[in-house]
Amino acid sequence: MNGVLEGSLTDAGITNINDVPGRKVMLGKIDGFAGYTNMEMDELRIWGEARSLAQISGNMNCEIPSSAANLLANYHFNQGVGNNPNPGINTLTDISGNGYDGSLINFGLMVTTSNWVTPGSPASGNACKVHNITQNTYFSSIQAAIGDLQTANGDVISVAAGTYTEIGQIVINKNLTIVGEDKLTTIIKPDGDTPSGDAWILQTQQLHLIWKKVTFGWFS
Repeated sequence: MNGVLEGSLTDAGITNINDVPGRKVMLGKIDGFAGYTNMEMDELRIWGEARSLAQISGNMNCEIPSSAANLLANYHFNQGVGNNPNPGINTLTDISGNGYDGSLINFGLMVTTSNWVTPGSPASGNACKVHNITQNTYFSSIQAAIGDLQTANGDVISVAAGTYTEIGQIVINKNLTIVGEDKLTTIIKPDGDTPSGDAWILQTQQLHLIWKKVTFGWFS
């Protein structure tokens, strides 16, 4: 939960949303049992692989724009207008490209309960801006992209326009190409947690590292 392991199980492998014939995948209810859960939900992803703590925490605070490697379904829950009448908006859109749209069942869609609510975290439109193009994986920070287990020597990482305040040090232990959108708009800088006298960008060994179209800043 929120990047902290609560439990695990081993499966032979999941290749689609529903591997159990005749059963439905339901949110807020267990298929075949009475009753519903009183809850709010935002940003749901279903993967076809086990995700590491680093992978979960690396993009839990942003929206994966569309598809990503081994991503079976991707729901932003951005339909409707929070706590306003939303008659007829009864489809939860899967933007992964796999077509697993959901249907809202027994929703009133007219009042402040049983309706779409204002998006929580991440905020609507807060896209994961760091994209490992080679692996087709998304992240909220440059360090998360570099440290991901799937990131390999030779990968190209794209960094969208914005200011990236990286916590502590950027530790690089792979041969990578990191490309910004434009050197005037892609700014990378440390935060106040970088130890005094320490290198901000630390290469743990002799590496072939290429930075393109980025500007390095300093503390705010």
